[in-house]
Amino acid sequence: MEVLEQLKKELNSSKDLQVVFYKFSQKLMNEYYLQIGDEKIELCEIEFYYNDEDKHHDKKTLNNLLQKETGNLFFHEYGMDITFGEKNYYGGILIRGIKYKCNYVGGPSNVVEYLKVNISDLYNKKINLVEKEKSNYLILVSIRKMGEKEKIDYLNYLYRFIREDYAQMPTKCFYKRSLPMLPLARAISTLTNITNKFEKQISVQKEIEKIKQNKDLLKNIQTFKDNL
Repeated sequence: MEVLEQLKKELNSSKDLQVVFYKFSQKLMNEYYLQIGDEKIELCEIEFYYNDEDKHHDKKTLNNLLQKETGNLFFHEYGMDITFGEKNYYGGILIRGIKYKCNYVGGPSNVVEYLKVNISDLYNKKINLVEKEKSNYLILVSIRKMGEKEKIDYLNYLYRFIREDYAQMPTKCFYKRSLPMLPLARAISTLTNITNKFEKQISVQKEIEKIKQNKDLLKNIQTFKDNL
């Protein structure tokens, strides 16, 4: 898949990976379908995992041998990844949210559950990333999880991305929904200057105050802004 090969080339550059993943999330969510068999699915929320023990040792990457290959679906206990690895590193794009058959689905395990019902023999289908008519959705940036007591490498990096139209859809449009971190994503997107449309929302202002107490996250936001 050409777009994943382009991503892999960027991993070897000196660019900030937060920005690399952001730009590729824009591309994947605005310019491509995930095709599973004959079915075309829109990606609406994704999260990047990349483990190269020499230069990017991400302990949260599951390190399955499938993640050393490119262009597969890797099913695991949390959901499913699109793989982008090589022999010297593991790579996976966790699919956290989709739009398929006029329904939005939020949450990695919910995505797998929904696709199993709607796509026969899901686990054995070949996949592709196919170009579609380009859209212009705003892509919000976020982190994997807020408030972990355990210090985890890359926890506070901007490796999670959310399509704004999906984020603001009412619950009735979802098969199942899981978007508890939306105010945080809007706050980070405000601080990175990606958008200013949420800056007056009270929930966003509260999240910005929390972010100001997190030195690691503030540093990563600044790095992102400097390299965007």
